[in-house]
Amino acid sequence: YTDLGVAEVCRLLRGQELIIEQLQADGSYASVEESRFLHIRAEDVLRWLNETATEREAAWNRRLNQWAMGLGHQA
Repeated sequence: YTDLGVAEVCRLLRGQELIIEQLQADGSYASVEESRFLHIRAEDVLRWLNETATEREAAWNRRLNQWAMGLGHQA
């Protein structure tokens, strides 16, 4: 990802922990509390992923779409 210049990645570790990492000036990735692009915390993403196991795909997609549309209203 570094060679591609990917500024931010989310990684799921052992299926139980999600981390958000941002590309640093030295080419390494460092864990951060919140995505700089999506303004969401890792624990929220993990909660959403876990909810998909019990929720119908259409309902989950609708909820995700509503959340994404709300991003445009944040300061």
